[in-house]
Amino acid sequence: MPGPTPLITALALTMCSVGAAAPRTVSLAGTDHTGHVSTSNLKNWGNESSILLPSGLPFYPYFFDPAIANGDGAWSSLVAVPLSAAAVYPEESEFTVFNKVVTDVDTILRPNSGYNTRNIGQLEFDDAPLAGMGEETIPAGAITLTINQADFSPLNEPVYNTGSGIGNAGWEYFFEITSVTGDGITFIDNEPVHVDFAADVSIAIGSLGTILPNTFNGTVTISGNTFVFDIDDVQTNPSPLGLLSDVRVVCNRRGRMAAVVLVECPSDVNADGLVNPEDLYALNESLEDLNGDGFVSQLDASCLRTALREGEQIDVLP
Repeated sequence: MPGPTPLITALALTMCSVGAAAPRTVSLAGTDHTGHVSTSNLKNWGNESSILLPSGLPFYPYFFDPAIANGDGAWSSLVAVPLSAAAVYPEESEFTVFNKVVTDVDTILRPNSGYNTRNIGQLEFDDAPLAGMGEETIPAGAITLTINQADFSPLNEPVYNTGSGIGNAGWEYFFEITSVTGDGITFIDNEPVHVDFAADVSIAIGSLGTILPNTFNGTVTISGNTFVFDIDDVQTNPSPLGLLSDVRVVCNRRGRMAAVVLVECPSDVNADGLVNPEDLYALNESLEDLNGDGFVSQLDASCLRTALREGEQIDVLP
């Protein structure tokens, strides 16, 4: 059983009190992730609002918004982490976004910006209740979703944060997870095979010791082995630099979790064209190795019950 995995740069937000004797994590990491955390229309550097300069942050994408600057229009940087030339930004439905090509300096110092592999977080829980055999579940309310927020904060991007003041994306994000629902994590023989988890997510922006009071809000869902963050919110915040009007924050990171291997098995055991409890009865008669582990055991019934839960007739499960 692995020990605890400390995340020095992460914010752990515990949803309920669970025993700390046997902490365990299931990472959201994978190799096919897309999306980013981005901020646009944040006027906290000297030349961002100039109509003469296309971008106060030359390494980031940017666009021209004709409605801001009292109707005179202004360029706005789109500070996204991680960057990718293949990214599709929500702002593109309204504006032409320039400078989407990942720069040479980025290719040298941070190949591909870790776009498909950068890990946004992990699920943490106490696995003491698990016996390690058969089908078991850790409920969603006993799970902590930990966000690797520093890995998505522009303040910590060595390529794009110049540290020079003007032109410096010098802010960071603070995530909060609340209102957790779902069935939790399902295990078969101590291995995670399915996740059902949903929660509200809020992001606060902080810079120079000041955290803006109005957060940017949305949701996160995990179904099977796929997670989806859905935040696209506009807020106005007071700040030491003046009123920050109509700032837009997007978090649309999504992808599959390599640590969760979905159980896939035949489910229509009696071949009547339906997946229902009759198949569980047929399984008891046929003793079929549904999960393909080389044995006929209770785990095959667990495999079928998982398929039934994901179907339509879940109210009559044994």
